Amino acid sequence: SLLGPAGYHVVRVATVDDAVQDARAQGPDVVLLHADLLRSDAVATCRRLRDLPEVGHRTPLVVSSTTPMTQAERRDALRAGAWHLAEAPFNTEDLILRLKVFVEAKREADAYRDSAQWDPATGLYTVVGLRRRTVEMASRAARTREPLACVVFAPAATAPGAVLDALVRALRELGRRSDAIGSAGHGLFGVVAPATPLAGATRMAERLAGGMEPDARTQLRAGLDVATSVKVDETDQLAVQLMEHARVAAVEATRGTNGNGWLREYRGG
Repeated sequence: SLLGPAGYHVVRVATVDDAVQDARAQGPDVVLLHADLLRSDAVATCRRLRDLPEVGHRTPLVVSSTTPMTQAERRDALRAGAWHLAEAPFNTEDLILRLKVFVEAKREADAYRDSAQWDPATGLYTVVGLRRRTVEMASRAARTREPLACVVFAPAATAPGAVLDALVRALRELGRRSDAIGSAGHGLFGVVAPATPLAGATRMAERLAGGMEPDARTQLRAGLDVATSVKVDETDQLAVQLMEHARVAAVEATRGTNGNGWLREYRGG
C-alpha cells in the first residue's frame, strides 16, 4: 500500500518457494522480506535469494519487522546479504527514499553488466557474458536434471584471420536461440547448449562448422564437454570447468595431440 503510490509495481507472495519462483521469472529490482512471517527462516531466505543468478549481490534485499530484532538477528541478516533492516516504528518517507537510491544503484549495475556482456563487433557474448549465462544455464540444468553441453571452436594454428570471421558469421547465423554463444577468450568461441547430450553436442558442432565456407571449414578445430549431472551447490564451479574442459580439448585439436580429428571430446587429465 505504501509502494504502489510511489511508482513501484509490487508482487506479493506468501511463501519462500513462491518468492524464489517469482524472482527467477521476473528478476526484481528490490526484494522486501517480512521477518515477522519468516522469523525462523529470514536469514536462510536471504541466502537462498542471494544465490539466485536473477538476484545475486546487485539486487537490494530489505528485511522489515514490526517487532524489534535482536542484535544477533540484525548481524545475521546483514551477513546473509540484506541491504537494509526496517524496524517499527517505520519512517515511510525514509524507506521510500532508501528504496529509490537502492533501485537506481541496482539499475546502474544492470546496465553496466549488460554492456559488459555483449561484444558489438561480433554480436555475441563477451567472455564475462558467456560465463554468466553458463552459470544460469547450469542452475537450470541442476533443477531439470538435464545435461549441459559446451563446444569451443578454435582456428587451426596456421589459419588466417578470415577463418575466425567465417566462424563468427556461422555462429551468429546458425546458432540456436536457446544456446549461449560468445567469446571463450584468446580467439576461441564457445557454445553452451542446454538439454544436450554428447551425441547432440557433436551434431551441433558439425552443423555450425558446416555453415562455413569449405576452405575456412578445413582450418577449424573444436573441443567439447558434457555435464550429465549438475548439482545445485556446484553450478559456479561447473560453469568454469565445462568451458575450460572444452577449451583444452579444442587446443589439443589445433595441436594435433591426443588423437586425430577436428573435433575432440574432453577426456580428462
